[in-house]
Amino acid sequence: MALPTLVLVMLVLLQSAFYVHALQVVRTAAQEGARAAAADGASLADGSSRARTLLQAGLGQSGQLLSVSLNEDAQGVQATVGGSMGLLTEGPVHEMGLPLQATARATREIFVPSVGTT
Repeated sequence: MALPTLVLVMLVLLQSAFYVHALQVVRTAAQEGARAAAADGASLADGSSRARTLLQAGLGQSGQLLSVSLNEDAQGVQATVGGSMGLLTEGPVHEMGLPLQATARATREIFVPSVGTT
């Protein structure tokens, strides 16, 4: 009787650890994507590429299933990464998934040369 309970507790702990890791990867990808797109001379495609690279490195194949969107306005860039993470178990519960969502904003960098300073 103790063995099934122990196995269940271990699965819950393992799933929790994977989920926290995935949340951190998604947050970092959103932050880095916004920073890369907000850099002087960069485009939204640069930010999207950076976010996708981090998702692939941190989550492997699962990272490709997440959506990445970037929007810009006069002051900065906003990156949103979202999707869901499947559960470790098989069967109908596996398809439910756990939500992964992060939004980050970065102020656009603009180089303004100083004129007439000596």
